[in-house]
Amino acid sequence: SEATGQRMRMTELASRVLESKSRLSHHIGRLQADGLVRRESCPNDLRGLFAVLTPAGRRLLRRAAPDHVDSVRTHFIDHLDPSQLRSLADALGSVADHLELGDPDQPEGECGGLTRPGPAQEASHPPSRSKV
Repeated sequence: SEATGQRMRMTELASRVLESKSRLSHHIGRLQADGLVRRESCPNDLRGLFAVLTPAGRRLLRRAAPDHVDSVRTHFIDHLDPSQLRSLADALGSVADHLELGDPDQPEGECGGLTRPGPAQEASHPPSRSKV
């Protein structure tokens, strides 16, 4: 939902959610059957596909996000102090760096290459309950 155009290359999405391309394809297939996601071809790479969030998917995400954020805060964030959150962000940043699974043979450009997530956000100020 946060990707530009609310679409992401399937290989990048698989990497970001730490799933095999095959397993992600099955998940996307179920979401597609429910009308929440659609697949689009990549004009520059005939093998490439994008997962694109549909309007119905955006509506469902908007409805579910506040409860999800509240649950994560209640059961996780609220039990850690700012120092622990900073340490956790640092530790998980190192793990994310290790798990970066970019394909060096993948062409660059609109349909190719992985884009690296931004640096870990400052954990001393956890997000407010109203933000998703």
